[in-house]
Amino acid sequence: MENKKDDLDFLMDNAKSDLGFKKADLSDLAVLIDTRDKLAKEIADLEEEVKKKQAQYRYFDEQEIPNFLRNCGMSSLTLADGRKVSYKDEIGVSINKEFEREFYKFLEARGESDIIKLSFDFPRLDPARQKALEEAIRTVQNDYAKKESVHAQTLKKYVKDILGVGMSSEDITAGLENGTMVREDDVTGFLNIYHYAKTTIK
Repeated sequence: MENKKDDLDFLMDNAKSDLGFKKADLSDLAVLIDTRDKLAKEIADLEEEVKKKQAQYRYFDEQEIPNFLRNCGMSSLTLADGRKVSYKDEIGVSINKEFEREFYKFLEARGESDIIKLSFDFPRLDPARQKALEEAIRTVQNDYAKKESVHAQTLKKYVKDILGVGMSSEDITAGLENGTMVREDDVTGFLNIYHYAKTTIK
């Protein structure tokens, strides 16, 4: 009977010892988690600070420096230390999804719809039809969805060309007269256009 009591005491001591280790482990784990959370907050704060610095950088790069040069009546100049500063007019363009079809009609009317990309989605298209599709897509009799789009860089270049971004006023006037260019008001209904400048320092 005494042996059984000794065995029970031994088991209880072991259980208490294990519980002590578990408490210690959980305490250490809490410290690790707190450290991780603190680092996560520091990273978030740094990322927010980087965003602010990037916005400030863009402000000087896209507005302040180009405006200074414009006010001086120059597109570039060389500083006393030899650095050459210049700027280039740029635009950001996106298609207004609500009037996307109108933009494509605009391109078609100008004979410039070749910049439109077409993609077709054929669900469950069997191999024989795939071969027919390669030969002549219009002969394929199957359900499909057609999607029209213009690549972002293609759109940007196209709009820069038809608006004469970065061109002289004389070239723009000539383009408007011969119909190769349009006024921005002619396309703002279906395009979102953002003007900015890009500074280069060498």
